Amino acid sequence: MQPDLGTAIIITIIALVLYFISGAPFVHFGLLVPVVATALGILAIAAPYRFARVTTFLNPNADPLGSSYHVRQILLGLGSGGWFGVGLGKSRQKYEYLPEANSDSIFAIIGEEIGFIGAVVLICIFVFFIYRIFAISRRAPDRFGQLLASGIGSWLAIQTLINLGSMVSLIPLTGVPLPLISNGGSNLLALLIGFGIVLNISRQAIKVKH
Repeated sequence: MQPDLGTAIIITIIALVLYFISGAPFVHFGLLVPVVATALGILAIAAPYRFARVTTFLNPNADPLGSSYHVRQILLGLGSGGWFGVGLGKSRQKYEYLPEANSDSIFAIIGEEIGFIGAVVLICIFVFFIYRIFAISRRAPDRFGQLLASGIGSWLAIQTLINLGSMVSLIPLTGVPLPLISNGGSNLLALLIGFGIVLNISRQAIKVKH
């Protein structure tokens, strides 16, 4: 019931992914998914600021200077970047136009400064990281290591998807940071700890192999 619904969604999805990877019957998901989706939907509209984000997602033009201001400024930043961007450090949106420009909305500034091509390169780097983590999980020497690496890979993938999805208006805006990029020490520290665990699993797999 804490106010950070974005993090709660990430933890819930990770739990469902791990439950699926562990070999749970599909019938369990037929029961779990509707219950979880309904609970998240209720939480999303229970708080006024969350409900405003949902209505803004459904109708971005409803309140351009109020509830939809943030989303409109994000899309303006992404759109003004074009194919190759306006240049590093030359973003205009970060000067008091775009809220949370150095944390939750950093991808909009990246898209504005290095353009569509640069943003795609960044996304490909994330995809490579996620692929490598799941590749390590498949080589894990035991079941626990496999599930642990899969959970860390799912965490990185889900957090990235939620942040990027909210930046391009595919899902309602959330306060989830972009992994490894957004300002904030606690999220970076937790991710680096997770990567260290994955590297240790990879090392154990190599030892077993040889």
